[in-house]
Amino acid sequence: VYNHPNTTDSACRELFNFDLQKGYVDRLSQIRMVQGIAKDVLNETDSAVYFYKSGFTYAQQTNDTAMMASSYNNLGLIYWNSERLDSALIYYKLSEELFAAINKKRGLASTLNNMGLIYQSLDRIEESIQYFKRLLKVEVEYDQEYFQAIGYQNLGISYSDNGQHDSAFYCFQNAIPIQIELKDNFGLAKTYHNLARAYYYHDSLDSAKFYMKKAIALNQMMSNDRALAGNYLQV
Repeated sequence: VYNHPNTTDSACRELFNFDLQKGYVDRLSQIRMVQGIAKDVLNETDSAVYFYKSGFTYAQQTNDTAMMASSYNNLGLIYWNSERLDSALIYYKLSEELFAAINKKRGLASTLNNMGLIYQSLDRIEESIQYFKRLLKVEVEYDQEYFQAIGYQNLGISYSDNGQHDSAFYCFQNAIPIQIELKDNFGLAKTYHNLARAYYYHDSLDSAKFYMKKAIALNQMMSNDRALAGNYLQV
């Protein structure tokens, strides 16, 4: 068939070869990501970083923006777990930009939440508040209740840490019915705990005791000893 190729035949062969090469590179990118996750689970951090960056390089060759964003997101998590927070924020910011560019809301929501938590841990509360607000805006559009509850909960914690107790109460009270509906007892216990803390710092001791008891009851039911220790410390 190809002894005397015309222009159309040549174009078809080039397109076939391009698709074959793209599929091969896409597969390599996916393999490198899986290898990175495996090394990450084994706490082999340097190897995980190598595979994630390798996966990013292959994804870049085929303009796979979603895979590139996921690579950055995973790198951010590694540096976060290694307490290299400045590096974590750099990679999360890159991930945020790519997820936003392709309107991938679930990935964007995860990245925004993680950045908010890092800023929260650094006591950069105003920045954490802005990221949690953006998370909630994304989740209202996405209509994903789980991340809405997380957004309200974490925003409430930042407001409470910032002394904005009325705003904190509002956020926690919005998180609670979603967590009850989703039967997210772990998240609900955390919200009750933080709502109790907010009432305590607001000098509303009866309300603080009420919600802390609810947190304790849930954590006892789940045998969540670590969370219980935090509950009892506040009591």
